[in-house]
Formats: sequence, structure tokens, C-alpha cells
Amino acid sequence: MIRPTVFLIVVVALAACGPGLSAPADLSLLWTFGGKSCAAAGVATVHVTIPGEVERNVPCVFGGVEGVKLTDFAPGSYFVALDAFDAAGNETYSDSANVIVRSGSENVNAVDLMTTAQAQVELRWSFAGLSCAEAQVDQVRVDFGGGPVTVVCHGTGLDGGDFTTAPGAFTAHVAGLRGGSVVYNGAVNVNAPANANSTYTVDLAGTVSGALEFDWTFGGKACVAAAVEKVSFRLSRVNADGTRTLSDAQTFNCGDLGARYNALDAGRYAVDAQGIATSGATSFSGSFLLPVAAGVSLKSAIDLQAGAGH
Repeated sequence: MIRPTVFLIVVVALAACGPGLSAPADLSLLWTFGGKSCAAAGVATVHVTIPGEVERNVPCVFGGVEGVKLTDFAPGSYFVALDAFDAAGNETYSDSANVIVRSGSENVNAVDLMTTAQAQVELRWSFAGLSCAEAQVDQVRVDFGGGPVTVVCHGTGLDGGDFTTAPGAFTAHVAGLRGGSVVYNGAVNVNAPANANSTYTVDLAGTVSGALEFDWTFGGKACVAAAVEKVSFRLSRVNADGTRTLSDAQTFNCGDLGARYNALDAGRYAVDAQGIATSGATSFSGSFLLPVAAGVSLKSAIDLQAGAGH
């Protein structure tokens, strides 16, 4: 943000002005770096060069102002070169401009420097804890602030991608696409050092709900042949830390067409099922882990086994 209040004063020695020349004036330079502030761009110092007049480093921020004020310039046109460096001394931004100094004027010039450095960022993504295949995501759109880039979801052997971007601190906005439509969204804060590699992970949340639908058999047999009257289901959402969020058990008639759970958040679910005989005893059981993809109804045929859960 440009705040023209207090400036660093750099005294410039000028050649003696002949009689009749206009009075000297000040020249102020306010800088940004690809539209970013000093902090966001990771710039520590700026080297200011005005041939024959100024050649020195100044802090990127001084007195709360991101810029410099130079004094006692004779009116005229000047070539200004600016080179920005990070705290490690790496040049990260550079630009030049011709400026006009007018007597009796503030002579404030805003300069947006262009990056000279690059950062390599590897993003690894998941979708409510699911892989690209499980979440049925075919493309991922990433925007580091300079416009979106779309890549395949599963590339170079992993669910992620490698990106070249300008260095600095920023938020990467990430979307998971299926057939061109956004079905997952997320963001991750990135601090990408110049001329270096960094890796970040982001887990995206589903933008729409999913569903689970079950058909059942019992050791390969249908309800009557297996003497099963009812089927009991309990769904548990598997959290990122491995814990489970339990839901209430639901009981269905075995002869029903199956069971369906709607409006489920995308993620991984543990399913514990029991086949209950006419006597009320549990005669078959099974445990399963199933992925619920955003916007997808997963139909699963489960075969419960006699005795303990599997």
C-alpha cells in the first residue's frame, strides 16, 4: 500500500547550477513488486541508481513508507534503475524508468518492479482425505495470484503438481474439477523463497454432498437362504487424525432393495453392518471402509460373513 507520509532522506550532491536555472526539487519513488508490498514480496532492500547522481542501497520500508525521497534535483529528465534484494542478498525484482523532475512539484513516482527470480512450489493435494481416483477428480486448478493454471490431478506419480511462481508469501487457491466443474475447493498459505524449492499440502473440501447405497448378501446368499430378517448399519466418518465420528445405527428389512445414505460430506467412511436372524441374534457381520466423493452416489455390494466382522 502506498502511504506518502515519511520518507528516507538521501542527500544528492549536484553540480553547481548556473544563474537563471529553476530551483531544485525533490524526487520521490514509491515501489511495489508485482503489485505486492515489501513484506509480501520478501524484499529487504532496494538498490537505487540514477547515473551521475545516486548509487546506494536503501531499506525497502523506512518510517512506515515503502519508498525513498531524494532531494535537491535540478529540473529535468532522469533515468532511474531499481534492483530489489531479499534478506539473503538475492536479487528478486528489477525495473527502470525515466522520470521528470519539475521545480515546485512533489514529483512522486510509483514504480512496480518486475520479478527477476523464480520459486518452485510443489503442491500435494487430497480431497477430504481422498485421492484423485477416490474423489473422482480429473483436473486441479491452482491460482497463486497471477491467474489460474489447470493441471491433471494425478501427475508424475503423485496426487500433486510442480509450479513455477514469483517468490513471496501468498495464498494459493486450489479447486478440484470433474468434467470442468468445481467439486472441491481449498486454499493454502505459501511462503515461496526465491530460487528455491518448497512443498505444501492442501486438503480440499467438497462443494456438494455425496451418497452411499448398499446391496447385501450373506456369504453369497440372499436373505431367505441365509435366514436373515433385518440388516443393521452404522456409518462413521473417518477424521483426518484417524478418529471416527459415529452416527446412529439404522435397521432395514433384509428384503428391502437396499440402504441409501444421502447428503453425506465428502470423505472416508467406516461401515459396520450386521445381518440379524429372525431370533434376533447377529448371524452375519462385516466392516468396510468406503470413499464418498463429492457429487457422487457410490453403490456398493457388500457380502457379510458368518461370525465376527471383517
